[in-house]
This record gives sequence, structure tokens and C-alpha cells, in this order.
Amino acid sequence: MIVTEQVTDKLRKLPIAAQEEVLDFVEFLLEKSARRDKSFENGRLAGAQKAQAIERWAKSHPLETPVILDDRREIIYED
Repeated sequence: MIVTEQVTDKLRKLPIAAQEEVLDFVEFLLEKSARRDKSFENGRLAGAQKAQAIERWAKSHPLETPVILDDRREIIYED
């Protein structure tokens, strides 16, 4: 017996008031799931926007920029 059949069978055995409580609980779970999905999607969108901003920043810098091979303080800041 699959879960939906088990739930339906047990739900039928409950009094109407208890069935209404079960319905309220199921609706609560559905709303909670929808909020979680929306939150996840918003986080993913925010992450994508951040990645795009970083990519734009990286592309705005020329590839010919000299690289400092020796980054010791003494080399960078000649006294």
C-alpha cells in the first residue's frame, strides 16, 4: 500500500473535526514548502546576480595588467 492510500484509509477513520485538523496541517505543510522553495529560488537568483557582477568586474580589467611576481613588502614599497 502506497503512502497516499495509507493516509486516505486512516483519514476516513477519523471524526470530521479531526479530518479538518489534518486538512489544516496539510495546508500548513504546503505553504511551508512553497515558502522554502521561494526562499531557495531567491537565494539562487541572488547568487547568480553576484556571479554576474563578479564576471563584469573581472572583464573590466585588462588582461595585460602586469603581475607582481615578488610581493614582499620590501619590493612593493621601496624605502
